[in-house]
Amino acid sequence: MYTSGVDGIRREFNVSTQIVLLGLTTNLFGLALGSVVLSSLSETYGRLHIYIISVLLFALLILPVALAENIETILIGRFFGGFFGGTMIASAPGSVTDVTDDQYRALALSFWSLGTMNGPVLGPIIGGFICQYLGWRWIDWVVLICSGISLSLMILVKETYAPALLRNRTREKQRATGDRRWWCRFDHRETGLQVLKTNLDIVVLAQERPSPFYLSPSSEESSIYIPEI
Repeated sequence: MYTSGVDGIRREFNVSTQIVLLGLTTNLFGLALGSVVLSSLSETYGRLHIYIISVLLFALLILPVALAENIETILIGRFFGGFFGGTMIASAPGSVTDVTDDQYRALALSFWSLGTMNGPVLGPIIGGFICQYLGWRWIDWVVLICSGISLSLMILVKETYAPALLRNRTREKQRATGDRRWWCRFDHRETGLQVLKTNLDIVVLAQERPSPFYLSPSSEESSIYIPEI
């Protein structure tokens, strides 16, 4: 919906349209980077924790954009908002596959993709009405309200990632019996710098696996086609 408020932002801060549209660019950069980092960590700490933290920080980062006194605040806020908001796009398919059988997985992912495909279509339309009647800042306030609702619902969601579920079950057994010998193969016993190194290894590994597809003909054709439409 950001693009619907471009004209209002341009007039208020007396900057060019190209400068205002940098807010879209910085948001996409943050989206790409956050998708790489945070979605990879969800494979270690579980999806639910990453979801809650990401949605909470995404909502908080809307505030500086909505209250911005200059264009620089908007550009920076949009970047970090995209960084934490990208988790939902990158990790949500994993959650769908966690809870669906193989025979229904394609159908479930198709329903999920309706949101990602229709969001960029409906967003500017809804944002246009908001900007026309309430002003460009209310675009961010509406997004903040929707984020608050999403966060409230997210708290009610249960963890779906199998290794995280096994770790939780192990901790429950340890607390119930007082026996620390209960363990699972997904337990993390690293401390300090070892945790940082493990997380970095996970992020690097998450990029090594799909790297052969980066230069595949289908990826190149899709990368050319999508910006054109």
